[in-house]
Amino acid sequence: MSSRCLAAVFERYPRASSGEFVLALVLADNAQHDGVLIFSSGDAMAHKSRQSVHDVQRHLRKMQAAGWLIKVCSGGERGRHTKYRIDPDWLGAAAPAEPALSGRPAGQRVPPGDLHQG
Repeated sequence: MSSRCLAAVFERYPRASSGEFVLALVLADNAQHDGVLIFSSGDAMAHKSRQSVHDVQRHLRKMQAAGWLIKVCSGGERGRHTKYRIDPDWLGAAAPAEPALSGRPAGQRVPPGDLHQG
């Protein structure tokens, strides 16, 4: 559990649907203090965030497209989970900031100075 990541999400995660926000908290809770090594099954994330696996997958895609969540490696086969990390630039940002959650190509990282409400 990372209290640093949890605190950052509580303080600076953009306005989003409640499901997306709770998933961001679940991801932060599973992260190490530097935002890396997030790996949890879709079922576990869905259970912790009280939503369907489909909704979790949709929110994960949105977070990746915004650059807030970075896929480190794909799980691929059954029983192997995809690994993620929270954007280190976002975690290290000094001022409260909100990633753009739309209008960016998938996988493009959001520079900390270009974070705005989406």
